[in-house]
Amino acid sequence: NSEGANNLWYAGFQGFDEEGKPKGWENCSNMNIWGFETASNVQTLSKEWNKKTSVWLTRYVYIRTNGSLIAVYSMSAFWHGFYPGYYLFFMSVPMLTVCERLGRKK
Repeated sequence: NSEGANNLWYAGFQGFDEEGKPKGWENCSNMNIWGFETASNVQTLSKEWNKKTSVWLTRYVYIRTNGSLIAVYSMSAFWHGFYPGYYLFFMSVPMLTVCERLGRKK
């Protein structure tokens, strides 16, 4: 468990507030299990599954490509390696997201 290992050497520690009380241990938290299990859409599901990677992909791929979901999920598939299953899965997510967005508009 990477979160536990990081907390052992205090990488997850958020520091102290103005009153000297500990803020918490969420710095290295990479998944919100409850948020993932109760997600109502694909966007929330993605953000809660791998929080740090989601932030990186948003910041360095999604924003720089003017919101291209194809670019984001292609990058994610490339990062996972050259296995057809990853590309099949990651290329189906943008299509699902577009359908979901259309359904919410109506």
